[in-house]
Amino acid sequence: MSEDSHYKSLPAFTSGLEDWPFFKLKFSLFLEIKELLYVIQAEEKDTTATQEAQRKKDDLKVRSFLMNKLGNEALQLVTDSATALQMMAVLETQYASNSVQAMVSRFDRLLDMEYKGGSEISTHIATMTSLVNQLKQNGELDWNQLFAVLLLRSMPKSPEWNGIVLALKTQEASTLTRDRVCHTLIERANELYGNGKSGVKAETPQKTAFQTGKDTRARICDNCGKTGHDRPRCWAKGGGDEGGGPRQRKDPPKSNQPEAHGLHYAFVIKDRDLKNSWIMDSGATQHYTFDKSVFSSFTEASDVLKVADGNPVEIKGHGSVLFSVYLANGASHKVTLKKVFYAPKLMANLISVSKLDKDAGLSATIQKGVLSCSLGKTEVLRAPMNGPYYMLDGEVIRHQVNLTAETWHARLGCLNADSMRDLGAMVDGYAVPPNLNITCDICAEAKSTRGHFSVSTNPRAKHPLDLVHMDTLVINSPVSRKGERYALVLIDDYSECKFALPMVKRSDVTSLFQNWLGWAERMTNRKLKCIRSDNAKEFKEGSFAALMKGLYVEQQFSVPYEHEQNGKAERAIRTLLEKARCILLRSKL
Repeated sequence: MSEDSHYKSLPAFTSGLEDWPFFKLKFSLFLEIKELLYVIQAEEKDTTATQEAQRKKDDLKVRSFLMNKLGNEALQLVTDSATALQMMAVLETQYASNSVQAMVSRFDRLLDMEYKGGSEISTHIATMTSLVNQLKQNGELDWNQLFAVLLLRSMPKSPEWNGIVLALKTQEASTLTRDRVCHTLIERANELYGNGKSGVKAETPQKTAFQTGKDTRARICDNCGKTGHDRPRCWAKGGGDEGGGPRQRKDPPKSNQPEAHGLHYAFVIKDRDLKNSWIMDSGATQHYTFDKSVFSSFTEASDVLKVADGNPVEIKGHGSVLFSVYLANGASHKVTLKKVFYAPKLMANLISVSKLDKDAGLSATIQKGVLSCSLGKTEVLRAPMNGPYYMLDGEVIRHQVNLTAETWHARLGCLNADSMRDLGAMVDGYAVPPNLNITCDICAEAKSTRGHFSVSTNPRAKHPLDLVHMDTLVINSPVSRKGERYALVLIDDYSECKFALPMVKRSDVTSLFQNWLGWAERMTNRKLKCIRSDNAKEFKEGSFAALMKGLYVEQQFSVPYEHEQNGKAERAIRTLLEKARCILLRSKL
């Protein structure tokens, strides 16, 4: 069987608790065949950069394989996971037989089960029996956790509640407590409906089916000795809610604004892959963004946003964002979201569905994979489903300043027209007409350069000493042991043979050249005919010029300040200096 056949035969996981062990076994076998099983195993501590890069590539493959086999419910659980190992850990925690999350899911499924007429009654009974047996494996029933499950099930099935209910269901065992669930739901209700309208109180004196013994007002705490509570709810040291008192709690930093914005709550997204997208979040209490450039108006502020994983995210201000929103009929219109909070470390742009309802009176409906927000019968905005998210069908209208092309040209340091057009296609808030044609006197003056020197067409010398190029090399520092800080550089045009003769001062040129010339003429059995140099005084005047005249040697000089005309000597000097630097650097002198 081929590897593709193995993957096609792998069944999809639709969040069935009893199916998880079989899916995990088959998926692990598939990864072992693909030699990718190590990706979902514990990471090794000592790995090379090459191994780490290969693991990242393989991790991307495994995440793709896994996500294509997960149903919507399971996919939503692993959306925030950054690696395949984290995804498997989340699924294992959710669907393992001994986890609290699995118990919550089994309770939900057990209470939702309904026999459908005409189907096999024995299958229905067997499924219920299996769920009950799995619940028994969790050990003794915790009535407080059962209360939390039933309370979460009783919440409205609406967008403004679905997010926070799902977030609570996926909490760790240590945090999925009755008090935690009650406290969070009370804060959410107060945020949605206002204080005093939620109809929920933190403590109730009446007995319920989940309370035993006497009224809580008559209880005596065996931790601090005070009445009205027991050890699990005690705020004193050693109590179950240690440090949870109103005077002991560390409140988030107060906003610089006189207006209080209430509790900030949102989901957590760990990968910023949706940079320009806006996600409709039913669990967020406000609108949030991490991009400061989208604001059309902005006010500095300080606050704290709580995300679903419990980590605080700093808020640095709020303002208005202008959108161009597309509707179902193809038309578009402008929508302004006010009080969008700026949280730089947030990993996604979020639009609060409950805030749209509370501030603008928009009603949200979901039909055929599209979340639509309407005012009466008029659609205001829509968000089609993209993967696990409902994303706003529209784009931000960024604040633009109407500047002329000439102004942009000047501000960008006289950037050429082609680069200005390319820049306009890469950034927002900057537009350049396609037929841009700018005449700028400053460009001509500031960017003018000397013309290119063409390669010499003069024929090369046919014999040694027919033509010799020469120049003086100046060595600023350090000087040699004998105090030499100059060198006479000679290049034979025919053989390209180079000579560097050190000298203490420039006036030594005549004696050095005379000694070299006698040696060169004897070795080649030829006479020097022509020398080419720049206009240095030691070549053009004095004893050297007299020597050349006495020997009947032709002197050719380059145009003043045009070193390129003496290019062969200049290039030889550069080669000598490069080699000297290499030797000095390698010897660390």
